[in-house]
Amino acid sequence: MTEYKLVALTEEDAAYIGEGIDAIVPHETDMDEEEFVLRVEDEAGEIIGGCVIEAYEYRWRRMYLDTLWVDERYRHHGIGSMILREIERIAKEKGCRVVTLGTASFMARPFYEKHGYTVFTTLKKANGYISYSLVKYLDRDTPEPVNTPGSTETPEPIETPEPNAGDWNVDFFKKNGYLLRGELKDVPKGHNCYELYKNL
Repeated sequence: MTEYKLVALTEEDAAYIGEGIDAIVPHETDMDEEEFVLRVEDEAGEIIGGCVIEAYEYRWRRMYLDTLWVDERYRHHGIGSMILREIERIAKEKGCRVVTLGTASFMARPFYEKHGYTVFTTLKKANGYISYSLVKYLDRDTPEPVNTPGSTETPEPIETPEPNAGDWNVDFFKKNGYLLRGELKDVPKGHNCYELYKNL
């Protein structure tokens, strides 16, 4: 019987494995992944908000909102909404069909839902919080933002999950005991991708 060994990767190894994954994942575009970092300044030039977004991950027409933050002193002044509108403008300009993001039960879910985002996965964490992944399809009609009186949930930084399997390889993970947490339909175009988890 052949013996295999698992060893730490070098940067060159990681690039080789990335090329292998790239060869099996369906593409929507030939564009390389692109990161944008936006900031909002006050009159004195102090940073009071901003975001980090990534386009074309896996060569999909998706904009991924990694981080959105507004200084506590400036919340409820429309700054988060201004940033989100700019993210969507850039996404459309770059030809992205969807924007995805993550948040948690103690953070900004109502804020994003007000702007037309819908939850596609939820996961209760061991610490009692619930994490959510949300999506907005930019090529479909979505209602205009609706103000929710008394809402105290505003954008804060959070490390967010990403879909980690697609209809082209999800069966492998299922066979190895992983469970579906949620499904992101038609991403990439004509396919579905999934977030999975496994209780260890």
